[in-house]
Amino acid sequence: MTTEPPQPGAGPPAHVVRRIFHEYSRGRGLQTIAAGLNEDDIPKGQRGSTWTKSAVRAVLLNPRCAALVPLGDAEHVRNLFASRRLNPPGASSSGRRLYVLRGLLRCARCNRLMEGTWNNGEPYYRCRFPAGRPVTDPGHHSHNVYVRERRVLGPLTSWLHSVCSSTRLTQATTGTASPEESQEMATRAAHHVRALDGSDPRAQAEALRGLGLRLAYADAERLLHVKAVLEPVQFVVKETLVL
Repeated sequence: MTTEPPQPGAGPPAHVVRRIFHEYSRGRGLQTIAAGLNEDDIPKGQRGSTWTKSAVRAVLLNPRCAALVPLGDAEHVRNLFASRRLNPPGASSSGRRLYVLRGLLRCARCNRLMEGTWNNGEPYYRCRFPAGRPVTDPGHHSHNVYVRERRVLGPLTSWLHSVCSSTRLTQATTGTASPEESQEMATRAAHHVRALDGSDPRAQAEALRGLGLRLAYADAERLLHVKAVLEPVQFVVKETLVL
């Protein structure tokens, strides 16, 4: 690949501008684009600086940069920004953005809770790890670990439907809990799993918490480590899902 060295005080090279417009017009979020540029050691055009969400946005809104990209990409980006100014993504009636997995999903590399962020109208989760801090896993921890919420919820919901069937749970707890406790556990679990099929993110979040879920995302392998602790007998179910 050929590159164009930046000039002192200039903006990013044309090939970088084209990359940013192309990725954004194809659905990638601002922070995700910035993370990719930093991972690839792409210069920002200013000495000693790294790419940020606001820097990517500045490129996308700069008419001079827009003149360097195909007309279709430039128009699509303008339309996306106009649409989001009128309809901010992910806001509830109270103005707060909703994250179904808030407080449940950890980064398997460092065991920190992943934080929610919105990109292109969808909830994502990220782990932004400061340089110089020790990690639980001695392997490499990238500066930004990202996973899309619906990428997690699809396989997770399917697995919960299979593992939380009334017959399976009562059979699994035979001899370790009373029939009444087993039935109550199965009833509660079935209630929570049904809520996952709805469209209300608040109800989905409450259901996942009701199932006692603890999640860890391994980005390199794209695996989700799942642990559910089902009340009232503290019955533990574990699985590793491929995302």
